[in-house]
Amino acid sequence: MTRFSNDSLQVHGVLNGVAMSSAVTLRGLSQLAHNLNIQTIGPDTGAPYVETKFIGEMKPEITGTVAAIRTLLDTLSLLGTNCITDDGTHPGVRAFLQSHNACAPNARTAGSNHRRITVAKCQIIISSLGGSRGQSAAAQVRVVELSSDGNAISHLIVNNAALPSTYIVDEEFVIGAPTIGSFAIAKDHIASWNLETGISFTAIVGAGSILPTIIDITKVAPKFTVQHDDPTLLDDAKIPSKGLVCTLANTFFPLQKRNPMGGLVDVATAAHIKIAAAGYAMCTKHYDASGQATGTGEITLECTEGVGGVPLTVSTGAAL
Repeated sequence: MTRFSNDSLQVHGVLNGVAMSSAVTLRGLSQLAHNLNIQTIGPDTGAPYVETKFIGEMKPEITGTVAAIRTLLDTLSLLGTNCITDDGTHPGVRAFLQSHNACAPNARTAGSNHRRITVAKCQIIISSLGGSRGQSAAAQVRVVELSSDGNAISHLIVNNAALPSTYIVDEEFVIGAPTIGSFAIAKDHIASWNLETGISFTAIVGAGSILPTIIDITKVAPKFTVQHDDPTLLDDAKIPSKGLVCTLANTFFPLQKRNPMGGLVDVATAAHIKIAAAGYAMCTKHYDASGQATGTGEITLECTEGVGGVPLTVSTGAAL
């Protein structure tokens, strides 16, 4: 019997038809999961007990919560177009699990004795990104597994893997105060902001199959939600009651880099992330409070297609 804990999530495949030059290994994972998502079916009979079962569909996914947002966004698109395949030397996506051994140095098994999940074909979706003040920001990632033929299991699991020796563990960011329609919100009024990428897709299970072989993206509708404690943001000079049109040139959501073994990297340093958004911003909640608590509000920005044909653009290595 062996127990395991998270080690890393690695992307090293052929990305949108182009072989990656090196593996991107993300080790700062606050959450990692592998769900097989098995749906069963069976005949509906008059008998009191279920007499048999069949697998109707399997839609396995690896999900993770990633802190290394710049590396993630330098590698993958926020808009969902992240098709991964293998070519023999580029294995795809891998999740590594550390094997425990209470009698070994560091309480971990030595050598090539760890568990590894390899997905040779998949679509990677960044489903959300954001954070709260005082906490590190994070991105939620979905690795949607795809079968080669609709019946072959889409992942390979082994227990004789070595753990990666090169990985990212010291990259974290905090949310900054957004600028919405050229109006900069004071940073001490921001409680949190979060981006839901709004990627709607279907994992298609073909005829004579139980596993999906292809992803069909039908809509990408990003939405930002900002929690704050300044009700005066609802104002004709700021965000009017009927909303505010935002463009990629005047609306930004910044992420400021943490300095390992220190505080925050200076805003003037070209080390941060700036997400520009086009769309329509509204004060969806003007004021809400109970008893002696400070009143809070909410701003929602529903993205629309901007200049250049996209609702979002990402700048990494940016000064703020």
